[in-house]
Amino acid sequence: MQVPAAAHPAWSDLLTGKTQHQLSFLAARMLVVRARMEVLKTGSRPEVVRKYAAELGELFSQNADCRSAQQDLAKIFG
Repeated sequence: MQVPAAAHPAWSDLLTGKTQHQLSFLAARMLVVRARMEVLKTGSRPEVVRKYAAELGELFSQNADCRSAQQDLAKIFG
């Protein structure tokens, strides 16, 4: 599965907690937890959400061959 652009609404839904997914890819899980703490602390400021959406998209792009990353992409965007 190709990694959607950082502007895709599913990224912001995941980072703001609007959607909840049990992620398998440990690095993504850790990034999402860190991002949610920052997003909550800043009141969901759009620039913070965009920053973390770009980081998360890059993380998935760099690990596109990883099975757990592929499974998580299917959960998030499926």
